[in-house]
Amino acid sequence: MKIQIEKEPPTLVEVATVIHVRTSRGDGSENNPVRGIVQFWTLEGELIAETESNNYRSLRAKGQLGRG
Repeated sequence: MKIQIEKEPPTLVEVATVIHVRTSRGDGSENNPVRGIVQFWTLEGELIAETESNNYRSLRAKGQLGRG
C-alpha cells in the first residue's frame, strides 16, 4: 500500500532578519550531556526559537557547531 502524504501550500512565506546562534550546552556528565543548541533571536534581543541535539559529535562533524 502506497502512503500519500497530503501537504498544504504555505500560508505565509517571508524574509525576516534574525540573529542565528549555534552553541553548545552541558558539562559532559551523564545527567547533563554536551549537546548542540541552535537559537534564533530578534534584533531586539528576544529569543524566538531554540532547538537542541543530543548528537553533539555529529553536529561538530557536519560543521554545525563552532569550535569549543
